[in-house]
Amino acid sequence: MPTDPTLVLASDGRVKPKASTVAVSLSGGGSGPLLSGVKDGRTLALTWPKPLPAPTLAENVATYAEVLPGVDMQLKVEVEGFSQLLVIKTPEAASNPDLASLKY
Repeated sequence: MPTDPTLVLASDGRVKPKASTVAVSLSGGGSGPLLSGVKDGRTLALTWPKPLPAPTLAENVATYAEVLPGVDMQLKVEVEGFSQLLVIKTPEAASNPDLASLKY
């Protein structure tokens, strides 16, 4: 079956790629794991300290708006993994002390 990392909202409320070699799912918003995945028998889960907004989906990128004031979080799903990016939109947002304490 061909792979397709395009993200869709699944029936369980999580966000998943259409077809991937890695079992990965993202938060559909609210509490719970930000990301969970299994590859080669290893499990990974990332959390966020606060409930998340519902993401905006664009191809293989889920954007969670305003996870901190002036900061969006983007999770990009690839065929064999993922990456994360914080989009800091203002100088004031860059000075938020919560950014310094984030741990992945």
